[in-house]
Amino acid sequence: MNLTHLSATDLAEKIKNKELTSEAVVSAHMKQIEKLNPQINAFITVNQKAVEKAREVDQKISRGEKVGRLAGVPV
Repeated sequence: MNLTHLSATDLAEKIKNKELTSEAVVSAHMKQIEKLNPQINAFITVNQKAVEKAREVDQKISRGEKVGRLAGVPV
């Protein structure tokens, strides 16, 4: 499954249902950006702390804490 081809809604649902981790989703998107951005120059900046923030979302979900509707979905 290519995580970069799923919709934000599908990603959010899978993250909240613990079918995917936010860290895995964000890492997949970061790799895709690294691969394609030199050719398309779509990103001015990329938040290098995104994976760290994704881990925080995963921890909140694992503890049963409430998270936002799109928590863990890269934007």
